[in-house]
Amino acid sequence: MSECNRMAVRIYKPDHNLSRIAVADDRPWFSLDDVCRELRLDPVDILYRLDDDEVFFVDEEEDSGRVTHCFISESGLRKAYLESRTAEACRFRHRLFRKHLLELMKR
Repeated sequence: MSECNRMAVRIYKPDHNLSRIAVADDRPWFSLDDVCRELRLDPVDILYRLDDDEVFFVDEEEDSGRVTHCFISESGLRKAYLESRTAEACRFRHRLFRKHLLELMKR
């Protein structure tokens, strides 16, 4: 689990069902539940595939009581996209493997 759970965390909850984003140590972290809902993945399955430094948990008081949220790093977000079969994730993989990685290999 990331050390971010010990520092000040700001959670942004955008409108229109967009993913919640936490900012810790000036880095964005993405709600695992929101990402997995969008990509139609099982959050528990993705959680087990991520490294400890790609995940952290935040406890938050809500109307229903204390809730623990799981957030993933940018690298964790990319791993989730690689697992998904949604059209958006397929476009992401296409750009990653057919454009960006090829450009890097040419250097």
